[in-house]
Parts: sequence; C-alpha cells; structure tokens
Amino acid sequence: MALPFVSVIIPVLNDSKRLLRCIASISEQNYPANMFEIVVVDNASTEDIKALAGKFNCVRYEFEPVGGPAAARNKGIAVAKGEVLSFTDSDCIPDKDWLSGGVSKLLSLPNCGLVAGSIELYYKDMEHITGVELYDTVSYLAQERYVEKYRFGATANLFTSRDVIDKVGNFNSELFKTASGEDAEWGERVFAEGYGQVYAEDVRVLHPATHSFLELYKKTKRITLGNMILNSARGKGGLKPAFVSLSESLKFHYDQIWKGEAVKGWLRKLTVSLIAAAMIFVKGWIKITKTVS
Repeated sequence: MALPFVSVIIPVLNDSKRLLRCIASISEQNYPANMFEIVVVDNASTEDIKALAGKFNCVRYEFEPVGGPAAARNKGIAVAKGEVLSFTDSDCIPDKDWLSGGVSKLLSLPNCGLVAGSIELYYKDMEHITGVELYDTVSYLAQERYVEKYRFGATANLFTSRDVIDKVGNFNSELFKTASGEDAEWGERVFAEGYGQVYAEDVRVLHPATHSFLELYKKTKRITLGNMILNSARGKGGLKPAFVSLSESLKFHYDQIWKGEAVKGWLRKLTVSLIAAAMIFVKGWIKITKTVS
C-alpha cells in the first residue's frame, strides 16, 4: 500500500524553545521525508515563531489571530495538504516512529475515525519529582481512558484522515475560545458518526508534567470551564451534574493515588491527596459559582 502524505499540525503560543525541540524530533522521523509536512500555526505569539519555523524546510508557517488552540488547529486543517492529519503540541516530543506507527494504525483499521497515541509525562528533575507533577501524572492525559470511556483522544497525540474531517467537521472554535475541551467535543462527533476509535500505546509522544501549583491551578480552571461548556452543549448543565462530577472525581483520585502504582510511599500519597483535594475544591467552586451566576 502506498504511503499517504501526512500533515502534522502544531498550534503554538510563545513556546519557541520547546517548539524547536518538537520540530526537530518530527523532522527526524523514520517516515519518508517527502511524504509529510509540519504546519506550525502561530496563535498571535509575541515571540518570533516565523523565524524559527523558517529554519526547517519541512515546516510551513501560518498565522491565526483568533485566540485558542481550536482556531489554530482549524487554520492548520484548512491549509494542510495531507490525506492524513496528525496533531501534537509544541511542548511534545514524538518518538522517531510516531508518524509511521500512527499512519499504520489508522490505515489498518476499517472505518477508523481517530487514533489516540500514548502520552508519557516526563519531569523537570527526575531526582526530585514534585507532588504537583505526580498529581498531573495520575489526573490528566490518560489516552486509553479517554478513548474507552469518553470517546475522544487528546490532540497532544492524535491521528485522523481528511475524509473524517470532511464528514464530521472541524474543531468547535466558537464554543472553546478560552477553555479546553474542543478535542473531547470533536471526538464525540466522530463516535456519533459511527467511526471506530483506537488507542495505540506504541504511538508515543513525551509531554512535560505540570510543575508548579500556579500552572496546575490555571490548567484545572481551563479544563473545568471546558467541561462545563461541553456539558451545557450536551444539555447536561446545572448543579446536579456538577456534584455528580465532583463525586466521581473524588473516587477517581482516591483509586489512582491510594490503589494505583504511580504514587509510592504514604507521605507522597498524602501530599498528592492534599493537592487533589485543593483542585477538587477549585473545580467545585468554579462549577457552583458559574452555574448559580
């Protein structure tokens, strides 16, 4: 079977150092160099992303003034040449066989709507992993769980085809202007159209764990607002779903921290539990105040 041309779409906002590393890792893929392009979509950065992108022959630079990764990804989709579209983030480092593995998995499954590859977190200092980093590890970017339970894949590591995009449409940049959740909403549409979805453990990217408490707070707020937008679009807004969600979050974190293997030692488990409690409070406060108002 002839290999399809692939467009790798990367939205970026002021992340030059990590973007450079991301592009370098993609440019060294074992997929034929003449069969893929990298579309970097600058989401109105103050850094000179265009100059950085110009260092690589395989990179096409695009500018998207409308804020939000959904709008940036849609710009990438609009200009992409590929039959296969792959998505990652500027802070990710794909494995050398990322493209070949993702394309192979996508083409091997009949009526496949999306392939969600694994996202492995790495830490700022492996000798001193923070409680925030451990909380991030057990809480987010669990691709297998996303696919099996929630019917989507995070766009840090996602493959689909132009045909699927033409059928189900782009990411919803109107709903998700400032909040996360566009990948979940899009994935649900893919599933609703009857396409298959698959998790591919061996199609891997590395992703930095959230390091500071402030970064974690901002991330939690962004994701919580996105979940509220998504639930409202589903017709499931209100206080009752919010309390159900918080109850599920409590159980999930208890299971991950105290029964799982990711957090070792009672002191670390206690530390991560306290961070989880703080983030659940943040989620609850946002959900209750936004719902009441």
